[in-house]
Formats: sequence, structure tokens, C-alpha cells
Amino acid sequence: MGLPTLVNGKDIQMDHTKVLIIGGGVYGVSLAYHLAEEGLSDVMLVEKGELTSGSTWHAAGNTTNFSGSFGMSRVHDYGIKLYDKIQAETDQATGYHRCGGMRLAQTQEELNWFERGVGIAQHNGIECKMISPEEAKERHPFIETFGLKGAVWMDNDAYVDPTGVTMAMAKGARARGVKIVTNNPVTGLKQRASGEWEVETKNGTIIAEQIVNAGGSFARRLGEMMGIKLPIVDIIHHYLVTETIPEVEALDFELPLVRDPYSSTYFRQERQGIIVGPYETTGAKACYLDGPAWDTDRYLFPNELERLSPWLELAIERMPISGSVGVRTTIAGAITHTPDGGFMAGPAPGLRNAWLACGSSIGICQGAGAGKYLAQWIVHGQAEIDMNEFDPRRWGDYAYGDYALKKAVDGYHSMYLMHSPTEDREAGRPLFKTPAYARQQENGADMGEVFGWERPKWYAPNGEAEDHSLARSNIHDIIGDECRGVRENAGVLDLSSFSKFEVSGAGAEAYLNRIITGTAPKRSGKSMLAYSTTSDGFIQNEWTINRFDDDLFYLLGPASAQTRDFDKLSFNRSADDAVDVRNVSMEFGCLVLTGPRSRDILSQLTSAHLDNEAFPWLDARLIEVAGIPVRALRLSYTNPRNH
Repeated sequence: MGLPTLVNGKDIQMDHTKVLIIGGGVYGVSLAYHLAEEGLSDVMLVEKGELTSGSTWHAAGNTTNFSGSFGMSRVHDYGIKLYDKIQAETDQATGYHRCGGMRLAQTQEELNWFERGVGIAQHNGIECKMISPEEAKERHPFIETFGLKGAVWMDNDAYVDPTGVTMAMAKGARARGVKIVTNNPVTGLKQRASGEWEVETKNGTIIAEQIVNAGGSFARRLGEMMGIKLPIVDIIHHYLVTETIPEVEALDFELPLVRDPYSSTYFRQERQGIIVGPYETTGAKACYLDGPAWDTDRYLFPNELERLSPWLELAIERMPISGSVGVRTTIAGAITHTPDGGFMAGPAPGLRNAWLACGSSIGICQGAGAGKYLAQWIVHGQAEIDMNEFDPRRWGDYAYGDYALKKAVDGYHSMYLMHSPTEDREAGRPLFKTPAYARQQENGADMGEVFGWERPKWYAPNGEAEDHSLARSNIHDIIGDECRGVRENAGVLDLSSFSKFEVSGAGAEAYLNRIITGTAPKRSGKSMLAYSTTSDGFIQNEWTINRFDDDLFYLLGPASAQTRDFDKLSFNRSADDAVDVRNVSMEFGCLVLTGPRSRDILSQLTSAHLDNEAFPWLDARLIEVAGIPVRALRLSYTNPRNH
């Protein structure tokens, strides 16, 4: 039975599709378009209402080339370029305006951050440069330059009509054979033993080889139907559209987008007025904490301008003409946020044949690029950019609930603040503490967070606090002393946050040999470093594999890769494999004793022989240390000959 190309809600017959996308906002539609672009046209998209009727329709539509990472820079740049050309391809109006944009800097550190962003942009072939406060004023005559050190200018920054660009991608997707069904909510999800998904909708059942959760504000509720928890929080964001401003009406050019840390606000021209979009730095309001009702459609919240007044007042200081006329329209809509502010595009944690395309706080800017690179991953097994920073498995279940709420609100509050790469923000912490946590704090440890774990980064001998910076900071010499101390004597590192797995059973060795590039240790008591790759050699996983018995392998890997690694180890088993995989990350600690005096120190705590002949490099032993049974591994990040 064939499916109609576009169906609006009733009397439809559905059978089978390779990929079913659930959600018709910019993310779902972009993915549909790009899957077809990658050659996969047996794709279907179902939307419970009309396309864009969740949160896409009320977005401000701003795009930017600025980014702090190479991958995200590519995502942003691709979207701007697609929105520029897709109107010609589809004859669907997109409201594309290339007006240019700038971010204002008030401190030298912000300038340093912008310089880094300029370097990333230029590496990716993007027009971007630093400008002075005077040049910023020339490009936007209505901003006040008090307190400014400079700005970064981006030639290609633009804004679009969110519904227009989504409809253009939908039209392009349909032209390539994608089936789009509106007014057809999903009512149930069930995975068959074959791995296919049985998707119940209001108007029939779809059998899908793979499904994609592109539910926007509904993604968390849809995740619950899938059987997983998603760390997504909706926060109410306001923007105002002013009445016509005579000074703007008199211009013979279009004003650029402006993003201002002083008022935590973005400004852009909208017809002959100005859009003012503040991000509150305190008191942001989360919504839909239990998920929006399924029948929520094209919903806006009552505006709370009094609550926003502190930031609106600062916005008027930065751009006085924005307060010179009345407000024509106020938009207050729900926008999704994740704990780290990034979107989710990749495999659904713990599930086969299921993907996520959701969680974006700037969806119009990122939706096109996210769809392109996720489509590559789905079709080809990997994308042309590193997708780790977007992979939904960068968290575990710990990130759901209160942690996600606190992190998301903190991220909203600091939307236009500079984030130093050495800074670990305090929201939502501490979560997981190792047994050594109290002692580490007593000794002045400055703690960072990795996969929910508190982990020492450095120790402050006299209670110093780090002056976070993109340049060499005040703790450089302190860390240098720590490194020399370990290199010349010994040190203990608490790496209990490492992911840890046991692979056991009669088929364990053969199973590991099938998923790693080399061969697992052939005898008990040996260790090795191993990698798992895609079919064309792209590295996916890294483990230290230790064999403690004929049928027991103990694997250690990066903390941040725990969910991804467990999926890899679990999902590659066949019915014939005599192998069991356990995630024992919370059952074992991990201490590293390293440095030239490490053997002398350890020998005072154990009766085990530690000399090179009895315990050679890359050996693994079960020994007792201070009366405690441990799995001891002869490994080191320093010189293996002596340690």
C-alpha cells in the first residue's frame, strides 16, 4: 500500500518506511530534507498538528556565524547558506535577510574569546573580523558604545522567517519523495524483536525501520514513550517588536543584528522597528516541567514585561531608540534547553534504531546544519564533522530532572556571558562524589565536573581561586609544580569517574575481537589499549582492556563516553554470542599512583611483588592494598620503564 505524499489528518493508510521522523518543526523537516539529499527518500514525517506549530513558528529567526567550536561553526554556516539558496530551489519564500551581525565586547577577556571565534570562522572559510567600538557605531548608528572594548563582525549573519524556511525544506523534501503527514499525533511506540518500531498514530500504524524523535518541546514526553529520559527543559523567552521608529524608517540600509552582554539582549531590525530580545540573567522561568499537554498548539504565554524590566532598561541604555516608541507585539514562547546548551543529534541512548533531533535553544540557526549532519550519520554511519559534542549520549540518566533544570536555567542566564574553557559552573552540583571527595576538599582541591562526577583539577595550596582566562591564568605555576611533583616523585590521581565495564562469558574474547581493531589480551593478567571504529576507520571508542580470567575482561574508558561505550558493547551482540556485558562504573573506584617513587610507596601497602619480573609492564593482577582487594594495572601516563 502506497502512502500519499502529503496528508492532512484522516482516512490514511500507512504501512512501512525506512525512517519515520516524529515532529514537524525545523529540526524534523530539516532532517527529512537532508535524508533525501543523502539519497534516502523512503522517509516519512508525522506531525501532531501543522508544520512549525510547536515552537518553530514563534522563533525570532536569527542566525549567526559565530561559534566556539569547529563543528558548531560548520553547523551555523551551512544553515545560513541553505536559507540563502533554498527559496530559489523551491520557489517558497523564506524571508531571508542578510544584514550582517556583531557581538559587543566589554572586557579584554571577551575580546580574546572573540578572537578565538574569528580564528575558528576563518578556518572554516567564513567572513569574520574584529572591529573597534568606533566601527561598530558606524555599522549601527543607534547603539551607544559606552564600556565597549570592541566587537566581532560577521558578514553573513542574517534573519529569516522561521515558518518560511521550514516550509521551503518541506517542499524540497516532498519533491524528493519524502512523505509528510500532518494532524496525525503519535499515540504509542513499541519496538519489535526484529528491531523495527511499531508506531501507533491517530490514523493508523506505521512500521518503521528507524525512528527519530524531533518533538521539540514535546521531545521529553515522546522520549518517555520510547522508554528513555531526556534532559530537556523548556524556558519562557520573550522578545518585543516595537512600533515604527522614524529614525529606522529613514535609513537607506538594513541594520545589523546586535548581541550585547551588557543588557543580555539581542537587537535586530523588523520592518521599520526593532526587535528586542532579553535573556534574563536571574529569575528565568522554566515551564512545562511535566511536559506540555499533547493538544498544546501554537501557544504563547502571557507576557511578563514587569519581570523583564531590569534588562529592558539596560537594553534602552544600549540602544535608546528601542525605547522611543511603543511596543507593537510581544512574543513569550517556550524554548528548549539542555544542560550544556547544545542540541541533541544522534542515537537515542540505550535504544536500537532510534535517533534524537531535539533540545536546541537556537533552533532556526542550527536546525538546517543539524539536519544535514545527522542525515549523514544515519545514512553513512558517520558525518563529515565530529558529532561528539551533539551526541545525546554525552549524558547519562543522572542528567534528567533537577540537574537538567538547574543547568538549563543557568545556561539561559549566561547566554551572552563568556565561558572560559577552564570554568566548571556550579549549577546542579555536586552530584556524584568519590570516597576521597572530602579529603580532596580539605586539601584545597578545585573541583571540575565530568559526567556528573566531581573530580579535582588542581590544588590551591593557599586558598587561591582561579582567575579564569583564555590566556595563561594565575594558576599556571601551581599546576606546573604539581606536574613536576608527579614527574620527579609521585602523585595520586582520582579517576573514579572513568567508565568501567565487564565483558564475560565463554564468547567474550571472540566478541571483543569482533568489535575492536586489534585483538584482546590472549591470556589472563594482561592489558592493552584498544579502539573500536566505524567500517571505514573512524574512531568511535577507546578502552583499556584487562583480562582477569579466561572469561572475564575489565574495560576502562573515558567518563564522558560511558553511555556511548555501553551502547557499543551491548548492541553488537548477536543471539549466538555467549557473552554478558555489565556497566560497573558505580561499583569500582579508580586511583592512579604514578611517578618514579610510585613502586616504593605501593610496596609499603601490599605484600605483592611489584618488581619488573614479577609485575611487568601491561600486566594486570588481583592484589591487596592496605588489606583491600584491588584490580592492579601496571600502566602509566609517564615513563613505563620505571613506574
